Amino acid sequence: MAIVKNSYLVVILFLCGLVTSAQTITGLVLDHSNEQPLESVSIYYDGTTIGAVTNQEGYFTITSQIKTNAIVVVSYIGYETKYFSQTELANAKTIYLNEKAEALDPVIIEPDDWSRAKKLKYFRREFLGRGEAAEACKILNEDQIQLVYSKSKNTLYAYCDQPVQIKNKHLGYRLNYKIVDFEVRFVDNRSGLIFVQGVYFAGTSNFSELNPKRIKKRYRKTREEEYHGSLLEFMRALSQKKLKEYQFSTFIKSEGSRFFVPVDPYQYLIVQKQEGDLCKVTIKTDKLVVLNNQDAQSALLPVEGFDTFYIDAYGIHSPPDKLLFSGVFGNERMAKLLPLDYKVEE
Repeated sequence: MAIVKNSYLVVILFLCGLVTSAQTITGLVLDHSNEQPLESVSIYYDGTTIGAVTNQEGYFTITSQIKTNAIVVVSYIGYETKYFSQTELANAKTIYLNEKAEALDPVIIEPDDWSRAKKLKYFRREFLGRGEAAEACKILNEDQIQLVYSKSKNTLYAYCDQPVQIKNKHLGYRLNYKIVDFEVRFVDNRSGLIFVQGVYFAGTSNFSELNPKRIKKRYRKTREEEYHGSLLEFMRALSQKKLKEYQFSTFIKSEGSRFFVPVDPYQYLIVQKQEGDLCKVTIKTDKLVVLNNQDAQSALLPVEGFDTFYIDAYGIHSPPDKLLFSGVFGNERMAKLLPLDYKVEE
């Protein structure tokens, strides 16, 4: 009998759509006000290394080799970001971007008595993570990030008009992360100490190699180490019904008890193949605990009233806001984040 402690630290990392066809897409990006071409616009599949930029005439070509749920992000400094599914982008042909209205500072309706140094400490810890991996990361445009602490809600908020630029020397990636939402909720104990009660952040990201000409061996090794036991590996293994082969075991709470007992995962995660490489998963419990290698503990927590999600060939699950995670899966942060198109090298 396995005893598993509860954990409630929840994180949502990606915004995803649902598509069923891999393809090469060519398009044109124009300024909506004057229909002039926009050069150097970034177009990328969220959470991956797959991306392109527009040329002087505003044209781009982007290719995904396999079917994916990842949304395509069209981003340009000074303009509003647009989001497309793969199919929507292919049908759009021409994309019109609107200039952003002048950015206003977040409205603060109560005093913020936390220093920037204190707010940065918590932001770095909850955004990048902790330990040696986080220490090997540097945020290159930290001065662009606005941090606001609400005393009445005991919550820290982060805003940034530009993608947060991260140099990750732990995994060897340069990561751009566009914050859509970022909140750290705190709770105070009787002695006055502050503890993190929950973390929520959502956004889009794209990756590139720090040195694309020569990837260091230590980066390859570290990437593989971080991949094993990760949410990405779990989703890929689940879609293939190979959880046991990848050393994932599952547990549910015994009825009328506080203990968790081992169960056959496919009694509670009903996997059905769909068109192409997509699969449909129906979850039959409100909490499924997962252990990897009988050690690293996580849990799947479907939102109330929700029981179905999809997994594509990359291992991307959708919709992302209906399935929450705690434990190791919930604690994954930028320092250990791999591109969704990552593959273990043979």
